[in-house]
Amino acid sequence: MSKLHSILYFIPFVLLIIQNPFTVTGQVDTRDTLYVNDSDFDDIINYSARDSIYTDVKNKLVLLYGGAKVKMEQIVLTAGFIQIDLDKNELSAKYRIDSTGNPTEYPEFKDGQQEMVCQEMRYNIKTKKGFIKELNLQQDEFYFQMETAKKHANDEIHLLQGKLTTCDQKEPHYHFQLSKGVIVPEERIATGPMNLWINGIPTPIGLPFALIPDQKKRTHGILFPEMVPTSIYGFGFQNLGYYFPINENLQTSVYANLYSRGSWGIRNDLDYAKRYAFTGRLSLGFQQFRSGFPENQSQNKTTVIWSHRKAPKSNPSWSFSSNVNFISDNQSKNSLDPINPTYFNNSFNSDINLNKSFPGKPINMGLKVSMRQNSLSESISLVSPILTANMTRIFPFKKFIKRSNNEFKKMIERIGFSYNFDGQNRSNFSDSLLTQGDFSRISDQFMYGMKQSMTIQTTGALFKNILKITPSAFYASKLNFQEISKSYNAIDNNTQIVTFNIIHPKEIFGKEVKISFKALRRGPFMATDTSKINEQDKKEPAKSDQEKERDEFKKLQKDKKVAALQYRMAKDAETVARLSATERKLTDAEKDKLKKYEKDIDMKDFIDRYGEEEGKSIYYATLTKMAKGESLWANIHKKRQRIKQGSGERMRKKGEKGAPTPAQMKRAKGESIDEINLPALIKSVIHRATHPKGYAKMLQAYIEMVKDQGDKHSN
Repeated sequence: MSKLHSILYFIPFVLLIIQNPFTVTGQVDTRDTLYVNDSDFDDIINYSARDSIYTDVKNKLVLLYGGAKVKMEQIVLTAGFIQIDLDKNELSAKYRIDSTGNPTEYPEFKDGQQEMVCQEMRYNIKTKKGFIKELNLQQDEFYFQMETAKKHANDEIHLLQGKLTTCDQKEPHYHFQLSKGVIVPEERIATGPMNLWINGIPTPIGLPFALIPDQKKRTHGILFPEMVPTSIYGFGFQNLGYYFPINENLQTSVYANLYSRGSWGIRNDLDYAKRYAFTGRLSLGFQQFRSGFPENQSQNKTTVIWSHRKAPKSNPSWSFSSNVNFISDNQSKNSLDPINPTYFNNSFNSDINLNKSFPGKPINMGLKVSMRQNSLSESISLVSPILTANMTRIFPFKKFIKRSNNEFKKMIERIGFSYNFDGQNRSNFSDSLLTQGDFSRISDQFMYGMKQSMTIQTTGALFKNILKITPSAFYASKLNFQEISKSYNAIDNNTQIVTFNIIHPKEIFGKEVKISFKALRRGPFMATDTSKINEQDKKEPAKSDQEKERDEFKKLQKDKKVAALQYRMAKDAETVARLSATERKLTDAEKDKLKKYEKDIDMKDFIDRYGEEEGKSIYYATLTKMAKGESLWANIHKKRQRIKQGSGERMRKKGEKGAPTPAQMKRAKGESIDEINLPALIKSVIHRATHPKGYAKMLQAYIEMVKDQGDKHSN
């Protein structure tokens, strides 16, 4: 009975297929592949869907829901929903609505290298024609957003009502409103009347038509500009250019920038390349900035950017490279480019290198030109040229000594020599000299010199290889062709610098020689790795230009302080000489007292406190004063005499700090001298002078005295 029912169900299904004029003999297998034997289909159609696949055999439809994809020949179509109509040979695609009610998974159509995105589309597999709504298409640097489009069998796309722009945003900042247009792949883009819109606002600027070349082969043509709606220079066009293909190795492009307030710029980019030899790019630019009304000031700026690379295999013994980034005004903040990617750059480096190696020989030579520009310090450092020559380690005695077990001969055989040479011509100058074109002053600031170094090193073993030694000798010398003489003028408070072009013969032979030994003891508890024995002494790392300038500034400040101190010492010496002229000489009785005091008082205490020179001076001055037996009243009288002679001193008032007390004045008038313990008195005076508080008071008094003398000198 079950077999009979199965046969009855099968007969109508067979009759239905036989009556249909379009015969489908394929089926959908696990790979979601549809095989068709009709002449309208030449290839296999592969399709898939994420959510579901529904096949309507009666109407010859295949419906794909969610993440739908159809692939046939070079055609790939993805969308939220796709319908395959086998009767009409059509593919229909549409977006889908997600759970939040927003459209998603817009149709994406790829035919070879051509890609487009839209909201809805129909494509005929047989005629290769398609109808598209809300098209988004990128053609080289151009972006199209069209309401309606038609794709023809020859791959031409006809457009109707839309936007043309070079802005890659979904809502472009500017665009041309098109009435119609035609895209001929790899040939041209033709449009009808179009009007310029900026931020959604139409402008009176427009064109009756446009013909834009779009060829993949090398041909000259216009480069479409970028619109700049607002900037400090006004409204303008950025990078309006023209492309020139010269030959297979050369091509160049010329760009122009123009703004409504009068600022403009021009740039030429030259690209060159030779296969397996070199590649490079040279960019020359000129910009003129105008402030506009009412100042109407102008400023010029020149830029040179050059990048060159040589292929290593073209000539292994020669290498040449360049990385030039030169800006004439040493500023990156002023540019006609509204984006200006170098806005925060404060330094610009340029280097050109040429190196030569000699195959089979341990010699390398190099030539370099270097420039460092810094906008913060407003300075430029130019080194042109830098000549270097290096000889790697050689073993000259290896050929003359036969192999032997004698350790001494082995040490001689292992003697190695290495040599380095470096010559430079350097100039540090202000960027204003370059802006003013004062090249004579720039050349006057060039300083040149050279330095060389040589290292001799060998290794050896002692006591049957128990002790390893590595003796080495390092020689270095410098030859300077200039000498800088700096002097500080304390009165004018400035530094005078004089440069002499001379040669120091003593520098030719150098003044730095190092001889060092490195030893490694080997034993049962010591490591036997001797790979690091032959390492050379670490040299002091080279200082940058900023560090050198910082050291030079510190040295200049130190020289100023030394000069100021020397000036003060000279004034003090002058004062002492003037005061000493008024001092009377010792009598014979006072000389005898002085000799007695020298026996009773030891000079060692003064030397320990003040040093050898100052200690002796203070010692003899103190003993001389004691020998004269001068009282306070006598000192006051002498001071009054010095003031009359113009010494610049003044008498302290009663009660003023440092003035004699009433008791001291009373004793001074009476000329009463008590018996005192001279050693104890001297020791007490020295203690008060050397105590931190006492020393601070003496220093403050000294500073006040120097200030008073300086004020009088300036007056």
